[in-house]
Amino acid sequence: MLQAEVFGETVWTYRDERGYGPSLGLASHQHATREAAIQRLEQEERIRAATDVPDQLSRGAYEAACAAAGQEPLGDEEIRRMAYGLVYGEFSLPEYTSERIIQMRLGRRRLAAIESELRTWPVVIAPTTAAHPDEEISCPSCGRPTRRSMLMSASFGLVCPECYDEASERC
Repeated sequence: MLQAEVFGETVWTYRDERGYGPSLGLASHQHATREAAIQRLEQEERIRAATDVPDQLSRGAYEAACAAAGQEPLGDEEIRRMAYGLVYGEFSLPEYTSERIIQMRLGRRRLAAIESELRTWPVVIAPTTAAHPDEEISCPSCGRPTRRSMLMSASFGLVCPECYDEASERC
């Protein structure tokens, strides 16, 4: 624990064994009593210990981490709905409780795994040639022979390129 003078007031903060700790420039790191500084340090340590997990958590690992932290796990759909806040939100003391911070940080790690799983799903493109062969057909408008793939959508229905050009010239 470190006692310091800030603007003529005595405040408390904490430092680790190497002498590192939060900046006294922020009011949230200045504590009126030694006990308040100890309580804050304990909260920070609880958060650190609970969120000292891999960056991506499978469903089972996420639930185990929540149970170890005494948190109720969120469902994957709820985590996906909260994606923007989980990715861009800054959850820290004293704005949020240590319980909420742990919940959000573990949720962020579960979200990373969910998104990773979605990116690895194969993309299947349905073959169109088997269902609709590019055969030669008659234009539904003028009767001229054309390929099925060449038909175009006009305001009066499907037409061949010649009918489409003629319709455009009339406009």
